[in-house]
Amino acid sequence: MALRAVVVGGGIGGTAAAVALARAGIDVRVYEQAQRLTEVGAGVSLAPNGLRMLDHLGVGEGIGRLGARHVSTQLRLSDGRPARHEPHQFAQAGRNVGIHRADLLALLVEQLPPGTVLTGHRCADFSQDASGATAGFADGTTASADVVIGADGIHSVLQGSRWSRRSPSSPGWWPTAAWCHAWMRTRPARSGCGSARAGTSWCSRCGPASC
Repeated sequence: MALRAVVVGGGIGGTAAAVALARAGIDVRVYEQAQRLTEVGAGVSLAPNGLRMLDHLGVGEGIGRLGARHVSTQLRLSDGRPARHEPHQFAQAGRNVGIHRADLLALLVEQLPPGTVLTGHRCADFSQDASGATAGFADGTTASADVVIGADGIHSVLQGSRWSRRSPSSPGWWPTAAWCHAWMRTRPARSGCGSARAGTSWCSRCGPASC
């Protein structure tokens, strides 16, 4: 009997995890709280190591078709001044790829069997016993499996059920941000050549200087 997995959260991380599990022969379902799959923000920059993993998940060709190779990269401070760093410290021309977040999510979803992703399911609680793990949803339904994977963001219900918010080991945000201002030629559906500014911040409890 195949192992069963439930992924809570249908963003890029949760969907990529589901693709990897499905390719390993695991029966997986993804539960997303939004009524439809979508990604906010402008784009994401994919480094060579990430591109290799995404290629293993079957979306390499699609990224090559929908993404754009970086011609040059410059790191700037929040006030616009260039930040000092070694050449090619963060990216090398032609090796990193920028892609719209919604395009990347769509490519990943295409790798999953129909019916794998279920929308309109907001996780409300979690329980676990010797027989497996169960995610409970706001509409009163539940989903049980051998494992439940939390990919439901920084305000994750699953995270709160496993770690105290005050625990030093709990995931969390530091008030740091990385901003990208990019000029890139894209397919017509993305409005041709234009400027995109996207912000993301992420960090574990390691301190801002380590991010």
